[in-house]
Amino acid sequence: MTRLICKDKIFSDIQAIFFDKDGTLEDSRLYLHQLVTERIRLLSVHKFGIEDYLPKTFGFKAGKIDPKGLMAVGSRKDNELAAAALIASSGCGWYQAKEIAYRAFEQAGKNITPTKKSTPMFPGTLPLLQKLITAKCQLGIISADSLTGINRFVEQEQIKDYFKVLVGSDHVSASGADGNLQKPDPKLYLKACQNLGVEPHNTLMVGDSVGDIIMAQQAGAAGTIGISWESPNTEHLSQADATISHLDDIKILDKSTHYLIA
Repeated sequence: MTRLICKDKIFSDIQAIFFDKDGTLEDSRLYLHQLVTERIRLLSVHKFGIEDYLPKTFGFKAGKIDPKGLMAVGSRKDNELAAAALIASSGCGWYQAKEIAYRAFEQAGKNITPTKKSTPMFPGTLPLLQKLITAKCQLGIISADSLTGINRFVEQEQIKDYFKVLVGSDHVSASGADGNLQKPDPKLYLKACQNLGVEPHNTLMVGDSVGDIIMAQQAGAAGTIGISWESPNTEHLSQADATISHLDDIKILDKSTHYLIA
């Protein structure tokens, strides 16, 4: 098992660490900016009188993605339903509103595709992953993105082999009774632990949203680490056990001492 220190917080007996993708491993700010701008443009074409409300609905303020907002932490389905609800508020029928939102999102996805330039891996990510693997720590990704989106990113950065489990927003429970499991449902975290064969109390969650933190805490994780890349705004991560601004703030400790492993 691995011992880690993050700021002044020590986590012992850790067998696995789960990472969020967007905003944690992947710097998707440019891509999300381009995508939400295109979604707003396509939805505004219909002239429902909702144009001024769309940016606020998606959490797109002053040309920036709000880290607490829908675009940053919600799945495509979450964003699409929010758009449909806003369209319906103008008097449009619900089924028609859902169809309009779906078509706009589909077209936006075709017009704006993620690239290595718009979705690069955050600096310092690869060295940390390599050190964790060397320390015999299992790794996984739990993301609000689809499994297709997660696979695209790990293949783009050539880091797929580092992760033993990838869980996206389109993950469905084994029985199918719960439908799609999404953050912050702790069942999603428990399923990821089960896939790795580890107990939640031997795991950590690293993420940039309160949904990541709540999910892991309710599942009984050993600890949670909130990350806000190069931003002083960490209020939304106040529930985390530790808050960092860079992944290299996570350090591995020698098993028998408190010395850091280089």
